[in-house]
Amino acid sequence: MTIKEIEQATGLPRASVRFYESEGLISPGRGENGYRNYSPSDLDNLLKIRLLRQLDIPLEDIHSLQNHQRSLDSVLDAALDRLDRNAAELERARTLCRTLRRDCDSYSTLNARPYLQQLEHPEVPRGIDAPPAPQPTYDRLPEAHCPFRRYFARNLDFFLYNVLFMLFCQLALRINIASGHPLLRICTGFLAPLGLTFLLEPLLLHFFCTTPGKFLFGLKITRGDGSPLSLKEAFARTTGVLVRGVGLNIPIVADITQGYSLWQIYKGRPLGWDYDLDEVAYWDGSRPGRSYWESSKSFLKLLAAALLIAGCFFILFQSETQAMAPIHRGDMTVSQFVENYNDTRRFRLGWDERLDSLLTDSGAFEELPAPNNVIIVDPYDEAPPLVFDFGVESGDGGDFLREVSFAYHVENVTTSIPVEEMAVAVWSLLYGRDGITKAEMNRVHNEIINLSDTSTPTDSISYHHDFDGAQVDFTMTASQGYAFASWGTLFALPGQDAVCQMDFSVKLTD
Repeated sequence: MTIKEIEQATGLPRASVRFYESEGLISPGRGENGYRNYSPSDLDNLLKIRLLRQLDIPLEDIHSLQNHQRSLDSVLDAALDRLDRNAAELERARTLCRTLRRDCDSYSTLNARPYLQQLEHPEVPRGIDAPPAPQPTYDRLPEAHCPFRRYFARNLDFFLYNVLFMLFCQLALRINIASGHPLLRICTGFLAPLGLTFLLEPLLLHFFCTTPGKFLFGLKITRGDGSPLSLKEAFARTTGVLVRGVGLNIPIVADITQGYSLWQIYKGRPLGWDYDLDEVAYWDGSRPGRSYWESSKSFLKLLAAALLIAGCFFILFQSETQAMAPIHRGDMTVSQFVENYNDTRRFRLGWDERLDSLLTDSGAFEELPAPNNVIIVDPYDEAPPLVFDFGVESGDGGDFLREVSFAYHVENVTTSIPVEEMAVAVWSLLYGRDGITKAEMNRVHNEIINLSDTSTPTDSISYHHDFDGAQVDFTMTASQGYAFASWGTLFALPGQDAVCQMDFSVKLTD
């Protein structure tokens, strides 16, 4: 028999049948499909259990009956004693209620002391009424009526899977997730959480009966007897959740399906993907007579969830810095520096930007054609091209780069401070060298970029920073013929003598 048939035959709810199995009172077999197959012996045992439980006989006594440790007579005698005591207590309470109705008009005139004495030292009751018939007693596993905990646990899992995907993109594929590419946004907001949930969640449920999000919100999923789901059952459940529970993360559809699921949980109704499996029990971390939030561990787990989210953001930031790290570090040749420089510029591009030039081993920049093999010329950019000078020093193993510099002189043409070129040069030469931390590199990089961000007119700028074993210098002087804009552009004023000189160097000093 299936569990649906056993429900109909015994009158017991499914949760009670699973509970008795988890207590070892029945032991159904399993068919080829993995589902339980209840025998006539299981049916007979369940009917006996239902009868004895309605007589208020504890499960421990039923265990002892099944194990032949006690006789039925002794168990029934103990049950009769309990029922007699309960009947006497109920009759005393009923008699006292009648007395109170007769003697007392209001709460303010009630004198409780003599009635308490009557309860504690009762007289022999007369004419005891027959006690009411006992109501059915159903034992069951705790049901997880915790819609918002389940909702936040699910979304925390989605967040963690997204973080894993972004870390893979940054560290393994060196993809800049901050570029804002539409395909990347679709992957991180839609495809990645769905795909990783489908791949990872069944494994987690099979081996650990929970997921990171569920664990931190006190939730667990098992079969009715407390054993883990099989891989087939776990995959079937996860598929149901993704399709019917979160609507494949499709906008609007996902809101409707999640809202409906929350309502079903709030009403205490089984969700479709759990009910169809015929085997799933959802544990909410509560105990008999004690809710989940009454345990101090629940708030510690909530704090751990908050710290985990904050830690993920920190790790993402650190991984972005690591992904942006140059290919070559330490002592390098000119060619290796050039490769670092071009790779760093390419990594930092937004999805709608293109690399318009490449640095060459000569220090000059080679213009790249547009996709249609057309070189775009800016008619307002009349400044001479920037050229780096490379200072090389011979040593063991070859010629190594020691200094990157430029002396940039312009007259009577509009130009701009090459902050991006300077910042990338410093990053490409010094990143990862001994004694230079990532935090210091980030700070210097931002300081160089911000040299172009000034809101007050100026005719000179200077910048200097000493690293451990390296230094960076930049100076700019401009005549009154230039007007300085806040975004780093210097406009040559008509009819005036506009002269600007910029000098930059980053060099190793050890």
